[in-house]
Amino acid sequence: MQQNLRASLYLMERGIRMAGHGPNGGVADPAITIAQVDNIAFAMDISGGTTLEPSDGDTADPGEQMNYYLAGDLFRNASDGNGDQTILAVDDIEDIRFVYKDEDGTTLDYAALAADDERRRIRSVEIILTAKMGTSPLVNEKQMELRSEIKCRNLGLNDS
Repeated sequence: MQQNLRASLYLMERGIRMAGHGPNGGVADPAITIAQVDNIAFAMDISGGTTLEPSDGDTADPGEQMNYYLAGDLFRNASDGNGDQTILAVDDIEDIRFVYKDEDGTTLDYAALAADDERRRIRSVEIILTAKMGTSPLVNEKQMELRSEIKCRNLGLNDS
């Protein structure tokens, strides 16, 4: 359970840290397009038409629109046209929460984050993953929570 939580958290950290990456200026503002308590979506320009080509100034290529959410399992939708992809088939993950913060570390209000102007203020995202296992009469239930705060290094670079 602990290893699955760590691996899931690591993969999400890597992706979210790249939100807004666009060496050729191809990322729409705001780069985080969904900022909900249990769902995050964002764009990044990481490749051209194929994964071997350098970034091309848009976010329409495979893997450049990312979405993380929990629907039974932890899912990552990577905009490759093949639908949702399970990161890890981990039945143990009970809950996922995202907390969005501005440059001062102040937590942003979820209701306000529906507006583009508010999502432009996001500078870091805290992920909180909770797992539970052992729900049978023969095994004691165990619960674990891991959290990590990710500084989104590519957000707010165009602010004046």
